[in-house]
Amino acid sequence: MPTLPDPRDESPHAPGDEPFWNESWYFDGVSADPEIGVYVRLGNVPNQGSCLYTVAVVRPGKPTVMVTDYAGPPPVLQDRRQIVHGTDYEAVQECVTALSDFRVQFTGAARQYTEDMAVLRAEAGTPVTLKLDLRWITDAQPYAWQALTRYEIPCRVEGTVVIDGDEITVAGPGQRDHSWGARDWWAHDWMWSAFHLTDGTRVHAVMLPDMPGVAIGYLQTGGEITELTTGSSTYDKPADTLVSAAVLRLGEPDDALVIEVSPRGFGPLRLEAPDGRVTHFQRAMADFRTADGRSGVGWIEWNINQR
Repeated sequence: MPTLPDPRDESPHAPGDEPFWNESWYFDGVSADPEIGVYVRLGNVPNQGSCLYTVAVVRPGKPTVMVTDYAGPPPVLQDRRQIVHGTDYEAVQECVTALSDFRVQFTGAARQYTEDMAVLRAEAGTPVTLKLDLRWITDAQPYAWQALTRYEIPCRVEGTVVIDGDEITVAGPGQRDHSWGARDWWAHDWMWSAFHLTDGTRVHAVMLPDMPGVAIGYLQTGGEITELTTGSSTYDKPADTLVSAAVLRLGEPDDALVIEVSPRGFGPLRLEAPDGRVTHFQRAMADFRTADGRSGVGWIEWNINQR
């Protein structure tokens, strides 16, 4: 039987001793009219004295807007809120109701990119102003991992994004997760995904090349939740560019749910370790289509170390 998260775990945790101990809050969503994808991440790395704060706003056919503060100040805890006072921005996230309602706000400077690969080439982009006011409202069963201190929550996202004064309404499916523990981005590749199919099915799946055949996640349909334990994933990535397509196979090989993935736009990160190792973190708003004809939208990411 799947395990529910503890509501107390919505709050920050005492850090461990590992140099790369990390506490991460992720929020993402996709809205259909107009078509827009958003993700926000606060990754506190207290033993490094900093946080990694990221925002990506993806609009197919338009430039991607990003905030990539790789060494931001640690968040300040104020009641149920965490506040990051960046050099040229302020970000606030608030647990309004545990496991049910989370609010994320951002005001400040961002960068716009006409080519998503430019972020991985460490190009500067064009300055823009950005404002977010978004809510992640739980709309299916929260799910606690067994192997790691982490949980995932299917949501509906509601609110506004404002780019250089142009306000965009956001309303659609999304996901949020919270994890804490050692995270060495440069030790392993991985694939993470969360998406919503038009028949109401919610899917979350994670796979690591180092653990072939193993999957972590769930399928949720009509209030029923099935845990994933087996699966595989492959992707196509032309040299020196971004992932162009992928296939997920969820479940036992003879009875797997096969899903084709088509990225629509990326909010990537170029992450460099203190010892010089580099990974390309490719996170994409994507279309998902099952072999039985269902379709959906969501986000998928590949952590691809540059060896």
